Amino acid sequence: MADQPDVVNLAFGARSVIQIGHVGTRPRLVWSEDVADVVERSDVGGRLLGAVAESGVVVLSGPGGVGKTTLARWACARLAEEFPDGVHWFRLSSTTTRADLVELLRDLVTLLVGNTHLTTLDGAMAAFATALGDRRMLLVIDGVWRRSDLEPFLSGGRNCVRLVTTRLTGVIRGVELPVGPMTVPEAVNLLCRDFPDTGEPRALVDRVGRWPLALSMLNGALLSAARRRAPLDRVVHDLDSALARDGVAFLDALGDRGTGIAATLRLSLDELVATSPHGVDSLHRYLSLAAFPARVPVPPELLELLWGLDPVTAASECDRFNRHSLLADTHLHDVVHDYLRRAHSAEVRTASRRLLDATRPADGWHNASTVLRGQLVHHLLAAGLTAELADLCTDLRYLARRIAEDGPHAAEADVAACPDRDEDLLAFLRSHGHLLDSDPALTLYAHLFDRAVLYHVDEALPVWSLRPHESPLVRRDPVARTLAGHRGQVSSVEWRDVISAVGGDDGKFRTWDPHTGRPLSVTPVSENWVLRAALSPDNRLLAQVVHIENSLDCLRVEVVDLGDGSVTHVATLRWIDPGIMAGTDVRWRPDSDVLAVAGGGELRLWRPGRGVARVVDGMFRSASWGPRGQLAGITYYKELAIWRDPTTEIEPHYINLPHADEDGPAVVAWSPDGGRLACASTYKVVVIDLQDRKLNHAWGTAVWYAGPVAAIAWRPDSKVFGVAINTSACGGAVLIWDATTLDCVAVNGARGAAVLDLAWSPDGTALAFAASDSAVRVEAEPLRSAHYVPFFDFFGLDKEINDGMAAAAPELVSHHQDRFVIATTPDGHTVEVDESGRYHYVMNSTQACSDFGIARNAAVRVFGESDIVLRLRAGDTVLREVTVRKPRRLALNPNRTVLVTTTEDGRIAAYDTRSLTPLCSLRIDDEVLACWFDADLVVRGFADKYRFRVPEEQ
Repeated sequence: MADQPDVVNLAFGARSVIQIGHVGTRPRLVWSEDVADVVERSDVGGRLLGAVAESGVVVLSGPGGVGKTTLARWACARLAEEFPDGVHWFRLSSTTTRADLVELLRDLVTLLVGNTHLTTLDGAMAAFATALGDRRMLLVIDGVWRRSDLEPFLSGGRNCVRLVTTRLTGVIRGVELPVGPMTVPEAVNLLCRDFPDTGEPRALVDRVGRWPLALSMLNGALLSAARRRAPLDRVVHDLDSALARDGVAFLDALGDRGTGIAATLRLSLDELVATSPHGVDSLHRYLSLAAFPARVPVPPELLELLWGLDPVTAASECDRFNRHSLLADTHLHDVVHDYLRRAHSAEVRTASRRLLDATRPADGWHNASTVLRGQLVHHLLAAGLTAELADLCTDLRYLARRIAEDGPHAAEADVAACPDRDEDLLAFLRSHGHLLDSDPALTLYAHLFDRAVLYHVDEALPVWSLRPHESPLVRRDPVARTLAGHRGQVSSVEWRDVISAVGGDDGKFRTWDPHTGRPLSVTPVSENWVLRAALSPDNRLLAQVVHIENSLDCLRVEVVDLGDGSVTHVATLRWIDPGIMAGTDVRWRPDSDVLAVAGGGELRLWRPGRGVARVVDGMFRSASWGPRGQLAGITYYKELAIWRDPTTEIEPHYINLPHADEDGPAVVAWSPDGGRLACASTYKVVVIDLQDRKLNHAWGTAVWYAGPVAAIAWRPDSKVFGVAINTSACGGAVLIWDATTLDCVAVNGARGAAVLDLAWSPDGTALAFAASDSAVRVEAEPLRSAHYVPFFDFFGLDKEINDGMAAAAPELVSHHQDRFVIATTPDGHTVEVDESGRYHYVMNSTQACSDFGIARNAAVRVFGESDIVLRLRAGDTVLREVTVRKPRRLALNPNRTVLVTTTEDGRIAAYDTRSLTPLCSLRIDDEVLACWFDADLVVRGFADKYRFRVPEEQ
């Protein structure tokens, strides 16, 4: 040791990155590499530090280019002081030989105990174990490709920790931490490293699947552009265009030869062929995985058909791919998927054709298996079978089954992917998907029979079916899409990263992808009717006002934790309280720390986990928080109370609004920039400018369509706001107002449905509104739209309905209290209608309109109406029973063999009175008011009248 220098520096490119110092009588290997340029990965990094502190062997596993080595470097820098005898780094590769292993072991032995002549692997391992002795060291074995290469480094060193990086899984017992793509913030940090602003990096991050190697290469391209003084925004755009055109293979041209995506993947594929007993066949099976959709688990049964293997062998191949980190669970990594589809396009196309040939049903794709149906369009496109795809997307049998089993959004995605698609069909699926929960085949046909070409109609429709007699049942609608799933009214809607809504009738909290309409989650939140709801800004808590039937304490405010489902009671509002007439509202402070509850003769502030913070007396009906924690509340007497901080400020500043003599509720909403308040009531809208700290205000008023107000929502830029009103003349409507000029710049109707809540998209380009007909409607360009908003002569409409029903009304066979016998079958059975229901305490229509800002004609749908029950009887024995929810009218054909039921949400169903079995059903985009038979079936809706041909024989 006398001739051993005190300090020796070795570059990271060599086998070790260390310095040699002395601690007492033996050397200490000191880690000296700078890792300031490393982007910290908080999740996997934290787990890595914990594992190294608690375990003797830690393995970082994952595919090439995912950042395993970088994580190990970062951990060494963070933990160097925890290992008194230092850190040593061993670098291996796919070509490491036994001689290389001897040399690596000999290097460390020499550093620790002096020069040693070692020539055999066994001798080197023994010397290595002796040299480690009782030392406390961190040994990094980087780039392990074979377990046999790792074993020599496991000798001795009982106080040492081994940190292994490898593309293999299960290479050794220990704590194994899979390393995958970065999170979005981490990926943006890596891409934008050394740049204060690169324009919009998110597109580049998404293009490369948050893959560290690809992100580092893109960062290098940006650095190069900066040195050339090229505009970075333009460089980002050009890189994004190149990636869209050529995929991640484009990045290989940016780096040195042998360091890019292709070279990294080639090493893993070569190792796969070399180690698999199937040799090159395993490679071809792996390449065929790129035929499946990205980010979607590959169904094992499809792999068995594609590969022609039994389940055990097919599973063994997948396990082999996982052991080589070539799969992310059961699908390819995004970067690998993109690369293989482009680099091996012919093989991928052939794989899709083979799969289709192996799974094609003899009687048509509408009978495809469930696992294939979700990928069918993808494989038809990949195989180049566009004509067959066009036939599929006009096959009514396939469309109906796709909708019934997978939802309207799935059929929409299929049709949208078809190059030769029918645009009318696509538009209907997007804008009227909520109608398709009733017989999708007949509903589709009834709305599109002379606008879209549909095939296999007679095979898809019921034998006895009502078919439109006149023009299609739907107009071209500027609504971008509807989001379906709720039953009955939708009480609230929020739009953040996703769109979320609460159903009043079904008590469920649902979320959707706003771009595709795909449902994301469904969470039960109440067994009662939900009248209002508000999601906390941190997306954790849901406050809701629920109606409790058969109770004087009829309104209850609850908060549901969406994480664990727990429910906390906040307030009970008694129906007999005079203050309940003022309406009820719930709103969260922007920091999610305080909930404001307006109603029941008070304004209550409640803190999660701590309870009521404050109660202010007053007949408050609406509240709104400002962006900095200010609070505005509006009372039944049209007083506007404003607190800068309601948790500390005792008395608010009061403003008397200029329309205190009006009926109907008032709603208040604070603009996102905090500079204005918008208030609306039955006849006027008021905007108050709050820029002056003394709350000097300028009035602006505008007269509009008279109607109760349900909601106000500001666009994020605070320049315009939407107001939801509901009138007897036009049903629900959304009015868009310019906040500066107070001009109404757009009017959007909901075809008779009440509009209960509004939410703008985060970028302000689209508007979602919750409606009473079970749909969330999304308007893509709310300022340019002009929905059909009908106005009616109600005296003429009533006469039309009364005349039609009087001419066709059959006489009752008999009746007893609430039970009516309407038909007798040839075999002596009777069909009765039971309207007794279970009468429960509900709000009346006037009360509903006054309190909750909904149309009088829509009030019953919000608060419910007793269902009716149809029964087929043989004497006292009930043979069959059918419940009709939200009923409107019944109609019998002249010979009493067909009974038609209609409901307020547009459902039309026909039954055979002889057996009470369903004949057909469909749904129209209108509120049904009445129905009757003449030569046709006539259905009178809120917006239009519809005629259906009735089959002569059933």
